[in-house]
Amino acid sequence: MSVNDSYSVHCQKRAQVLRLIYTERLGQIEKWHDAKQQVELPQSPDAWKCAVLGEEFGEVAKAVVENDKFSLRRELVHVAAVAHAWLEALE
Repeated sequence: MSVNDSYSVHCQKRAQVLRLIYTERLGQIEKWHDAKQQVELPQSPDAWKCAVLGEEFGEVAKAVVENDKFSLRRELVHVAAVAHAWLEALE
C-alpha cells in the first residue's frame, strides 16, 4: 500500500467517524429538544454539562474494564458528541 493509499484510507475512516458523531448529535437534539437544560445551550450551567460529559466518560471506562469493543466505540461517539455540543454552546 502506497503512502497515498494509506492516507486515503485514513481520510475515509475519519469521515466515517465524523458521520457517526454528527448522527449522534442529531439524535441528542431530537431526544432532548424539550429539555430545559441542553448541553448545546449557552445558558445551561457548565457544571451540568460537565456532569453529562462525565457520565458518558464513565461509560467509556466501563467498556474498557469489560473489554467490550462494541460499547467502547459507541460510548466514545457519545463522548465526542457531548463535547461537540458543549463547544457549540461556548460564546
